[in-house]
Amino acid sequence: MQTTIHDDHSQVSPPRVAGRTSVLIVVLAVTCSSAPRAWSIQDDIKAPPDPTVIKAANERRKSISDKIEKLIREADELDNLKDPKQPVHFERPHPELASWGGDMSLDVLERMVKPISDNRHKDTYIRWHLMHVVQRARQSDRRKMGKKLIALIKGMPEPLAVKFKVEYRHVPPEVAAEYYRLLALTHVVVGYPPYQRDYRGEASLPFVEGDRKKQIEDAIKRMAELKFETVRFHENIRFNNRVRKINWMVRQYRGELIYALLQTGDPAMAKKVVNEIGRQTKSRQTVAFDLLSFMYLAAFDGVMDLYDAGTLREMSMALEGVARGADFYYIYRIGDDQPPGYYHMRTRNFADYAFHMIYMLRDIQGVAAPLPQSTSESMDQDEPPAESGKPATPAKKGEGKS
Repeated sequence: MQTTIHDDHSQVSPPRVAGRTSVLIVVLAVTCSSAPRAWSIQDDIKAPPDPTVIKAANERRKSISDKIEKLIREADELDNLKDPKQPVHFERPHPELASWGGDMSLDVLERMVKPISDNRHKDTYIRWHLMHVVQRARQSDRRKMGKKLIALIKGMPEPLAVKFKVEYRHVPPEVAAEYYRLLALTHVVVGYPPYQRDYRGEASLPFVEGDRKKQIEDAIKRMAELKFETVRFHENIRFNNRVRKINWMVRQYRGELIYALLQTGDPAMAKKVVNEIGRQTKSRQTVAFDLLSFMYLAAFDGVMDLYDAGTLREMSMALEGVARGADFYYIYRIGDDQPPGYYHMRTRNFADYAFHMIYMLRDIQGVAAPLPQSTSESMDQDEPPAESGKPATPAKKGEGKS
């Protein structure tokens, strides 16, 4: 049966689920996975000779199970926007997990890779909170995490692919349409991307003169004569905000898994990160920029110091190969479907975004040696370096690369 999400502002009776009215359950239910398998505290324990070790492990896992039961009850309220039985937390650390430190990280990660509930987006809410504990891991434990992190990445859901509901309506609509048509006539852009500034209405007047200034002044005068009312639909606004938060959580959680992979210090894991960025870039997914942003964060946090010069050079070369194949402005999507109407289809240049990372990887730990010409040429090879002791000659006005 196909589930339909209504996106107009008319009153729609939502379906009844488990005896209560739900708004988002029709969205979340379509992502259901197979039924969860009960997790025993004895799972995966190789009994050591010391019984105190078994007792301590059981106590940790029992504590994790108890906390997850509470998180499951919270996640069940994600679709209940009117009268949730308990609050949903979109901040970390979660009050139930705030006291846990790095000594819990391996046990928490072990539990994260097992089934939790029957819904992948609700599971992501739970794992997003648990991930905060994994991030506190001791460096000596991080090397053991790679395969489990890969498994979690493979099990990631896509963002909720639903249209936002109509949040407001102008009355009368034809008057509002004329007002915004006139407002668009007053639009003035100052500067150049990415630092351009946009002005509209009276704020644009200091930046224009002559006929253009008179045109804007006439538009402002006409706008002042137009009267209309804006009616807001607060229930739809709550729905949209919840969808935005869930999708933001999905994207942040995926990026944190990539960050944690880099923290392992395992060259194989680091290369998988670059490969995943390449895969997302090739399919023109916004996720590619998300993942690269966490790679930047890892570099600035000193995580790349865990890798030797040869690994960093290989990562740089691989990332440059990805960038060379995406050195144009493209539309990067969220998912495979046509983007919903609310999504602004902005073009982005992945090569431009990756440029600094490519060269940072060659400079970290003194990785500054030129790459073999047969493997990868410099991205700015048409600009030869200045002779020793002489500054480079700046380009004349009007000149530049084609």
